[in-house]
Amino acid sequence: MRNLAERWGKLPAASPKTTRVYLFYASYSGYQVSQFRIIPGATPPQIELALSNAGKVETYGPKASIVVAPLKGLSINLHAAWLHAKYKEFLNGGGVGVDYSGHQLEYAPKFTSSATVDYERAMSDRIDGFGHVTVSHHSSQYSDSSNAAAFFQKGYTLVDARLRLGTPDGR
Repeated sequence: MRNLAERWGKLPAASPKTTRVYLFYASYSGYQVSQFRIIPGATPPQIELALSNAGKVETYGPKASIVVAPLKGLSINLHAAWLHAKYKEFLNGGGVGVDYSGHQLEYAPKFTSSATVDYERAMSDRIDGFGHVTVSHHSSQYSDSSNAAAFFQKGYTLVDARLRLGTPDGR
């Protein structure tokens, strides 16, 4: 991968592909989570932000990336990850007697992926051009530990594109 100076300056010559694969596992005890809760007996009804002890959380999964530079000035980056992120134990998560054990963690999509293409070339001896496109996808997720339908967010895809013209000295 390129550092910032290389990204905004001249790209290195074409290189072979780089592939990385990561596996991770994490287990937490005493995990804490912020939750919105209805204040009992408040008139009018009110909501407060409370810090709750969620007990045990487990996360694991693989992440893979491949970077290819098939031509001078062209870089293609592909990334994908799968995430298991669940409460192993969250007794009384939704109030006394309401067990959230087994629920998916908030803002933890099961699958994410992205593809980025960068291309830079001299347009003339005085002008350089740079183009960038990233497409990223996040699968569905919840915004609350209850995993209730009201807090379900469908998967989505984002597209980011940029064009830049500049001089060889970076202006």
